[in-house]
Amino acid sequence: PGRLDRDVWLARLADMLIDADIPPGMTGLMERARAQSLHQPLATFWLLQDAFLRGDLPGAGAFADELLRMQQDVYPLVAPILARIVDAYNAVGVKDIVVVRGYKKETVNLPNLTYVDNDDYADTGELASLLKGLQSRKDRAQQTLISYGDVLFNTYIPQSLCQEADDCVIFLDSNWREQTSYARLGGFAECTVPNSRKAFNAKVYLKHLGDEIPEASTHGVWMGFLKVSPAAATLITAVITELLAQPGNRKATIPHLIQELLKRGQPIRVLYTVGHWLDINSLEDVVQAGEF
Repeated sequence: PGRLDRDVWLARLADMLIDADIPPGMTGLMERARAQSLHQPLATFWLLQDAFLRGDLPGAGAFADELLRMQQDVYPLVAPILARIVDAYNAVGVKDIVVVRGYKKETVNLPNLTYVDNDDYADTGELASLLKGLQSRKDRAQQTLISYGDVLFNTYIPQSLCQEADDCVIFLDSNWREQTSYARLGGFAECTVPNSRKAFNAKVYLKHLGDEIPEASTHGVWMGFLKVSPAAATLITAVITELLAQPGNRKATIPHLIQELLKRGQPIRVLYTVGHWLDINSLEDVVQAGEF
C-alpha cells in the first residue's frame, strides 16, 4: 500500500479516537494513543484488535466494535503482534512454530508457520487448544516452548529457557507488585528461594501457583512461558488428556496444568527476571507496546 493509504488510515484512526465514546477513565489514555498514531509503527494498532477480541476489556462496548470494524478494512496494512513474537523466536533459532487458532482464525495467516485450529474455542479453554497443538506433532516428542499469542518478550527469555536441561521450566517476574494486572496469566508464585543474590547461583523451584498466595510468600508473577523437555512433552500430553476427560475442566488453563504437575510431584524449575516482557491486556498496554 502507498503512503497515501497509510496516512488516510492513520487520520481515520486519530479522528475516531477523539470522536468515539470513550469508556470512563480512559480519556487521557486515548489522547496518548491519538498522539502516538501519528508516528508509531502500524503494528501498534493491530494490538487493539488482539486485545479486544479476547474480551478482556469490559466496558469498551461500541468503541471496541468500531475498532474491530475499522480493522477489517486495514488488515493488510497492519503487522500483527504474532509477527513480532515469531521474529523473537526466530532470532534465537526457534523456527518450528505451531500456532493454535480460534476466533477469527482466517485473519491469522502469516507464512512459514504450522496452524492448528480449535473450532470449539468458545466452549473450551487453553488446555484444549494446547492439547491440539501437542497432538499435531506426529513425530517423536521434542523440546517445546509454550507461550501466549499476546505476550511480547525480549529474546533472552526463550534463549534462557532453551538452555536449561530441567524437564519443566517457567519464567517469573519478581517485580510482581508492579505487575498485578498480569494475574490473568494464572496468578502469583511462591518458590523455594526468592529472587536475590542467593538465587543467582541456586536452582529455584516452584512451590505454589495461584491467586491466593499470601503477600509475604509471593515471589513473582508467572509470565506465561513453559518449557518442557521431550519426556515432559509426553507427560503433559497425558496429563492434559486426563484433565479434559473431566467435564469441569473443559475450560481449564495452563496454570491448571502447572498446578496439577506440582500435585503429582513434578519439579518445575524457575527462572527470574525483572521486566523484559509485556502482556497485551489493556488499552494502556497497547500504548506501551508501541515502545516495547
